[in-house]
Amino acid sequence: FDQYYAFDRVSDQIYEKVFKQLKVGQISDPFRTPQGYEIVKVLDRKQLDYEKYRPVIMRGVIMQELTERKAAHIAALVDSLETRIEPASLKLLLETWNASPGHPALSPQEGEEALYRFVGGQLTLGQALPWLVSQQGGLDSARVEGLLRKKALPEVVLARVAEQEGFGAYPEVERQYRQERERRLLEALWKEKLEDEVVATATEARAHYQAGRAQQQDVLR
Repeated sequence: FDQYYAFDRVSDQIYEKVFKQLKVGQISDPFRTPQGYEIVKVLDRKQLDYEKYRPVIMRGVIMQELTERKAAHIAALVDSLETRIEPASLKLLLETWNASPGHPALSPQEGEEALYRFVGGQLTLGQALPWLVSQQGGLDSARVEGLLRKKALPEVVLARVAEQEGFGAYPEVERQYRQERERRLLEALWKEKLEDEVVATATEARAHYQAGRAQQQDVLR
């Protein structure tokens, strides 16, 4: 194990879990990567050769500055559009969420209620929920505000501003809109017409298991 790995040669998961957190001699908790679960031990660290990695380092500096500028731009847009939360909708969200964490019982009509309003648009309860589903346990108003102002609200505000400034008419943007719409329509169609009709019998499950087991044995030989 004489080979060293620089930060530009590893996945985002390894960079976050290993490069940013572990010291020499430490072992990571199991974490998932596209290749499966991994456990990493840091055997040694050494300084990068600046001249060798200068293009990579310069790119990192540029990306960091760009990220900071984007965050500042988004914050300025949110403030300039007089963004405000609707207390009644926030109360409804918290009550339904904490009654069944992760599965709030909102009706379709309630999902259309505005949680945030800003000049020229709004963020509805239905739009906000996908940004909260990964949260475990109960929520309070501070946590909801922190999550949505960091992720969901900027996306909605930026989309609105970009549309107002005419970016929606760009051919490339229109093509991406059309492809995304078609993908979502197809997923909805499959869910409605196919998923509920597909079932597996015990016989089919046993046959699938035996086929996979046979293939695995062939590989092990």
